[in-house]
Amino acid sequence: MRGRCHTVKADLTSLAVGLKQGQVEVWERAGQTAAEDASKITQAQPFRRLSEREGHSDLVSAVDLSPSFIVSASWDGCVRLKNRSDGKLLSTFFNTASRLNRVFLVQS
Repeated sequence: MRGRCHTVKADLTSLAVGLKQGQVEVWERAGQTAAEDASKITQAQPFRRLSEREGHSDLVSAVDLSPSFIVSASWDGCVRLKNRSDGKLLSTFFNTASRLNRVFLVQS
């Protein structure tokens, strides 16, 4: 990690780490992706840094993962929705009234 960690979200194959500098780092287990069969994962498999995703101008206060998306909230008042596979920014939502401290992806 290249910065100071503020928040972490994990699923069976990945970690999303929100940093105080405004970045989100994504780590995956070596040889695994979110779409693969989670039953094949063992604790012995190490994580590798997949990418660092920039975009926030202040501390990343919350992150969440789904098989397709990564969402992050920040004290800059923005929520950013990105494609999990390539990190492409899909949308930015602005809330200039206050710092954001929580974010969740809800699957229907």
